[in-house]
Amino acid sequence: METTRRYFRLGRRSAALLSMLALSACATAINSTVDVADNADFAGLNTYAWMTELPTIEQWAVENDLNPLHEQRIRAAVEAELEHKGYGKAARDEADFVVFVRLAVTDRQQVREFYGGYGYNYYGYYPGYRHGFGYYRGYRYYPGLSRSSVYVQTVTEGNLVVDIFDNRSKEAIWHGLASKRLGRTDEIVELIDIAVTALFARFPDKAFLG
Repeated sequence: METTRRYFRLGRRSAALLSMLALSACATAINSTVDVADNADFAGLNTYAWMTELPTIEQWAVENDLNPLHEQRIRAAVEAELEHKGYGKAARDEADFVVFVRLAVTDRQQVREFYGGYGYNYYGYYPGYRHGFGYYRGYRYYPGLSRSSVYVQTVTEGNLVVDIFDNRSKEAIWHGLASKRLGRTDEIVELIDIAVTALFARFPDKAFLG
C-alpha cells in the first residue's frame, strides 16, 4: 500500500513538473495576428511615410507612450521589412500609405490548475490572491477524487501593434498585433525584432502584386 501511495505521489509531481515545463516552453513563443480591410488594394501602393498624428476621420484613441529608443528600433525594423517588400520611403504628403506603431508592456495574473494521479481534491479558498481575480481554489482532502494543483503567477507581456492607413482616404487598411511573454526587461528588444518579422511576413510583397 505504501509503495502504491509513493507511486502516485511521484506521478503527481511528474505531471505537475511536465506541465510547468510545457508552460515555460510556451512562454518563448510569440503570438501574431493580422487583419486586412476588405476593400484594401495594395497594388497601387508604392511608398510609405510615418504617421505623426492620429487620423481624425477614424478618431483612433490610442496611446503612443513609447520609450524613444524602442521607437527608433521599431521604426528601423519596420523600414527594413518594407524595403525588403519593395516599398520606398517618401515625404509625408506624397506617400501612398502611412505607418503607425505602438508598444505596450503590461502585467497580468495567470492561473493554472493541474491534475495528476489519484488522491484528493479541494474546494476551499486561498485568501490573499485577489489582484483582480478574487479567491482561488486550493486543496482539501476528499478520498477517491483526483488531486489538483493551482499555480498563480504574474506574467509580463509585451504587445506590438502596427497599423497601416491609406494616405488618401485616411482609412485603416492593415492591422498587425504581436504579443509575447517577457521574462526580462531587456527582452523587449527581442520582442521588437521577432514581432516585426512575424507581422510583415504576412504583409503584401510588391513582387507578387503584379
